[in-house]
Amino acid sequence: LTVEQSVALLSCLIFDEKPTDDDPAQGLKSHLSGPYYKLIELARSVAKVAISCKIELNEDEFVEKFNPGLMEAVYAWCKGVKFVEVQKLTGTFEG
Repeated sequence: LTVEQSVALLSCLIFDEKPTDDDPAQGLKSHLSGPYYKLIELARSVAKVAISCKIELNEDEFVEKFNPGLMEAVYAWCKGVKFVEVQKLTGTFEG
């Protein structure tokens, strides 16, 4: 992964708004959707191991916590796109 892809992927860990679509990664460009789907695959693996270790966890709820809603904006920001243009990539409040 490039630095920009890595930072965009990390945004999935902190963006806590609920996705509005069934597939929150729908519309992501391939250079971001590939890493996102790999993250989801690994998150499912982690959840399954946690459950097998008798840790109370709902696999689907755990995986849904990884929200790609800011990936495009974070990627663009890292690439040096002006803030006003970055804001157009997401409907999220910038504060």
